[in-house]
Amino acid sequence: MLAVTILGNNSALPAYDRHPTSQVVTLDDNLFLVDCGEGTQQQLAKYRIRWSRINYIFISHLHGDHYFGLPGFLHSMGLLHREHELHLFAPAPLKQILDLQLEAANNSLPYQLHFYPLEDVGAGGVLVHNDRFKVTCFATKHRIPCWGFRFDQVRAPRRVNPEKAIEDFEKAIEIAPAEPHLYQLRLQANQVTLSGCSTGLNVIAPGDELIGLVRGCLSAGAPSLVVSLWAVDDEATAQLMADMYTRLRAGDTPAAALRAAQRRALEEHQHPFFWAPFAVFGRW
Repeated sequence: MLAVTILGNNSALPAYDRHPTSQVVTLDDNLFLVDCGEGTQQQLAKYRIRWSRINYIFISHLHGDHYFGLPGFLHSMGLLHREHELHLFAPAPLKQILDLQLEAANNSLPYQLHFYPLEDVGAGGVLVHNDRFKVTCFATKHRIPCWGFRFDQVRAPRRVNPEKAIEDFEKAIEIAPAEPHLYQLRLQANQVTLSGCSTGLNVIAPGDELIGLVRGCLSAGAPSLVVSLWAVDDEATAQLMADMYTRLRAGDTPAAALRAAQRRALEEHQHPFFWAPFAVFGRW
């Protein structure tokens, strides 16, 4: 899952219920803080975002509305007994600012803070890249050096077990031996009707595949298919099929022709067993 929570998007002067810039990017169970204006801590609490899950912070540039909340945020995480390391990507001068504030307060952080100057990023702008996500940066046009950030989810390549795939296919063939032969056909008909008993039922083969005559006929090229969903009555079905084909010859669509035939059958047989088992698949 990829999501963005806007904690603040206002400019330098805050307004009522509009806060200086800060966003949280959520990628699966990873949280990334992008910029940290004043009031970020309060906004994190408002949206019930767990600080402990933030392991990466990205500061785009050194205008105050983008980072004035960072010193207090780093200090608060120490007061909350954070122990695991934190990674900070920002313009190089920010390191001097943070060191000066810690020195002036005669304070230190109880966790390891890794600082990465954005000016030192190599070709491609890759900041973080592992088997779950990739973060890159790129220069943007502003009055002072400024960067944008891109977050990509890394998806593991699919792994196919050829032996298991062949085994599952052979099991599917055993379950529905008629279907493979349908794949060899090239049906030219406008509609295929399978009016026997339960012709629309499928079985679930390994791999959650639905195996049955519907899939086989559609794969063979049938644009429209009428099948039954349970055992049918011979006499009632014969009359219903005759009525349906009469309407098809008159120009009705498969769905309209079947519906008209079912309505006529309903006049003679009120129970759905006689008129409701048939359904249209494909182009209707």
